[in-house]
Amino acid sequence: MRLTAIVAVALAAALVWVGWAQGWFGALGVEAVALQRAMQDRLAAAVFAIRAGEPWALASLMGAAWLYGVGHAAGPGHGKALLAAAAVGSRASAGRMAGVALLAALAQGAVAVAVIYGALAALSVSAGAAMAAGERAAAPLGFAAAGGVGVWLSVRGVRGLRRGAALAHAPTCGCAHGCGPEAAVAAAADFRGWRETLALIAGVAARPCAGAMLVLAVAWGARIPVAGVLAVAAMALGVAAVTAAAAVIGVGARETALTAVGDRRVALAASGLQAGAGALLAAVGAAGLAASI
Repeated sequence: MRLTAIVAVALAAALVWVGWAQGWFGALGVEAVALQRAMQDRLAAAVFAIRAGEPWALASLMGAAWLYGVGHAAGPGHGKALLAAAAVGSRASAGRMAGVALLAALAQGAVAVAVIYGALAALSVSAGAAMAAGERAAAPLGFAAAGGVGVWLSVRGVRGLRRGAALAHAPTCGCAHGCGPEAAVAAAADFRGWRETLALIAGVAARPCAGAMLVLAVAWGARIPVAGVLAVAAMALGVAAVTAAAAVIGVGARETALTAVGDRRVALAASGLQAGAGALLAAVGAAGLAASI
């Protein structure tokens, strides 16, 4: 009973975080979006200030971009849902999840640069057309990637549950091939392998934020593309500051729950968290994908 209650509380906390990440809390989501739009106007103004040669304009742009990244990460978005689910549903350490969050934010910025500057340079389209095309392509890709990672986490969690139940005798079996609950815990995803880490990073990076695409388009039009890249880098660091903190909090909540259940049930609890978080993320990804196509 205690195990079930703790897993339920942990999954409820994950649901609240995912709900916030997806903008389910209406008024707060609207305020966050409004703030992001105001910051987008500030970013555009800072780019034009650089073009006009105003002193400290680049520093102003970098600061505004970092603040925008923080605000963007605190508002609706699929990246936070993906990282939160991965933190709760894996066995990765806090340091590793924070590192993945940083790499994911930087990769997200790099994708924005590639999409916008690539479209503007290679296709000779307008800035507005490049942004619109980026948005149309990014939304379904981002949700599909999130859903895919969710399915993967869920499948591994279910396998862990089956293995943990089948090997419940292991603490006293004395065998040497590692068939106890510790083995089931070790089988949970910890994002040490490059494939699973890359999949998680790609899931976040597949959908660059609108603010990054906007500042890149404006900087290209002002003929100062390097300023756009620098602004996106600062923005990525702002995003990483929030997403890394969220990932660390998720890891702390997971470890607290696993410690509370005791050694004999930690394998089942770890696998249950992984399966539940993965299923939740898969559902969010599927719903978002259906709405974006």
